Amino acid sequence: MDTLVAKVGDPQDFDQGACYYYDMLQCSLVFRTTTANHVFQLLRELTNSTVHYLVRGQAVRQVEVTSIPRLAEEPVLDQFQAMYTMINTKESAYPCQDVARNKLVMILSGPDGETQTVAVTLFSNVYFVYAGSYKEQVVINRANVKIYGQTSNALTYANNQATITNNVPASSAGSNDASGTVRVLATGVSIYNLNIANTYGKPVDQSQAIALSVQAGQFGCYGCKLTGYQDTLLANKGTQFYGKSYIEGAVDFIFGMEASIWITGSTINTIGNGYITASGRQTGDSNYYVIDKSSITGTGTQYLGRPWRNYARVVVQGTSIGSHVVAAGWSQWSSSSPNTDHILFGEYNNSGGGAWRTGRASFASNLSAGVSISTALGSTSWIDSAYL
Repeated sequence: MDTLVAKVGDPQDFDQGACYYYDMLQCSLVFRTTTANHVFQLLRELTNSTVHYLVRGQAVRQVEVTSIPRLAEEPVLDQFQAMYTMINTKESAYPCQDVARNKLVMILSGPDGETQTVAVTLFSNVYFVYAGSYKEQVVINRANVKIYGQTSNALTYANNQATITNNVPASSAGSNDASGTVRVLATGVSIYNLNIANTYGKPVDQSQAIALSVQAGQFGCYGCKLTGYQDTLLANKGTQFYGKSYIEGAVDFIFGMEASIWITGSTINTIGNGYITASGRQTGDSNYYVIDKSSITGTGTQYLGRPWRNYARVVVQGTSIGSHVVAAGWSQWSSSSPNTDHILFGEYNNSGGGAWRTGRASFASNLSAGVSISTALGSTSWIDSAYL
């Protein structure tokens, strides 16, 4: 990623990327413009671990964390400093891929404006993305990775400052998943406060272009903003949680086949005519798509969903539904393949001009009770409770 994640010590220490070595020297590690709870979480995970600093591929210094200040986690910090004691002054090349687990790797390349290919690895599975817009495709294929985007308020997508974007369509990538700007292929991944976009838009009728593709379970998406046009979010496998986030598109922009997903406290925004969900559930398994306590906004003539496969199961509950959602509410897949024989398209306790009313599709259900998160996802111990 073309970003500067952190600066260490005196700027003279990184004079045009030159390497300097000190013995038992105190210096500061500065995290800039992030919320306190993000900083503390990162720093506490560092306690009693060894830290390796790299400048342009060279191991500049190794430091041991000696103590982490315990302060209130509520305020927003413009910068936070933690003191470290330098311990190993041996010069050596230190390729990133050779860094052992339980290490922090910071690849720095000099002053602001001169950084290229910069990333942070914390415990080999925690990443902090500095403010900026990065055009690339990211594949997460290691389990239990956490990614934190820079923000001034972690509990909303509105203040996110880091964006990963691309404009690759499925037609050129070879598949829906392969077009994803961010692709999650391993279990236990959590993403916080990132904007993820596929800007391909609608140059042709079939314009599938995924922003986020999730192919594994226990995935958490917290305070993120996902934007695209057709097929924005491919929620395809495993259990998935989306909290206090923003999902935007027009056609089938929340879709997949084998996942059970829970979207809560979020904004689902439409930018044209189409269908919000396209559940591809193919059997009578336990999976659901649930939109809970959220807000459906936007423009265009919209349906809450259509059945990609004939066991589609989608429930919208406790949600404000804009009047741009038509009276029928739900659509068949097509006139030649309606796919409505085994579906559940349910609604419960919604509000707004697009909520349940006269003219609802005959295959939709006005439920007498909502669906619980444990019914949809099973155990919720892996979910960050701040986003429930």
